[in-house]
Amino acid sequence: MSYSRSTAAETTPTLARLQALGKPSPLLSAHVVRWNDDPWVRGGYAFFDTEFRPSGRDLLARPHGRLFFAGEHTSIRWQGYLNGALQSGQRAAAEVWHDGSPDSRRP
Repeated sequence: MSYSRSTAAETTPTLARLQALGKPSPLLSAHVVRWNDDPWVRGGYAFFDTEFRPSGRDLLARPHGRLFFAGEHTSIRWQGYLNGALQSGQRAAAEVWHDGSPDSRRP
């Protein structure tokens, strides 16, 4: 896998901030999912009926206390696409980071 210079430049500040947390603990376990081998996965995505207002999609992404939401269904721009899942994961990670940081101003 290769990364463009702009991507590397964008991630450097995040990596530096994560290093401030110290050395990560060892991986205890992992589970590999091969979607093509799972009989229950059919490549679905969120479908909103005709009465759902797209302007309400941001409500699906709002944290509720210490519960954070991600997934293509919470993406304003890329609902239904992998781009939306990735973008929403980055957004939710940033929200978790902000919520747990010492300088957080959340109530």
